Amino acid sequence: MSTTLEKLKKGLGKKLAAQSPRVETKKAAAKPAAGVGPNAPTGVERLTLSLTGTDLGRLDELADYLRGQGHRVSNRSLLVKVALRGLAFGPDLSEHLKAAQAEDGRRRVE
Repeated sequence: MSTTLEKLKKGLGKKLAAQSPRVETKKAAAKPAAGVGPNAPTGVERLTLSLTGTDLGRLDELADYLRGQGHRVSNRSLLVKVALRGLAFGPDLSEHLKAAQAEDGRRRVE
């Protein structure tokens, strides 16, 4: 590129900058990850689950039941929390474990 052309580009750039109004731009803040932020609960850990159609159907049944009781159910994470907190430990639990392992197919059924 010739020096005359470079000078012209530089000069033209300065003229255009002087003529146009200055617009301040702010960088968009990065979106915080889910569960991060000023309102995020402490002690919460993100967990990924693999659920079968049977499990998902049961979550839907739980949601329908809770809605029928007048509760607002917003997401499946809440439903899993409710199910865990309402879980009764007893002999039936072993049978539920065996059934889940058989459906899962990744683990040997004991």
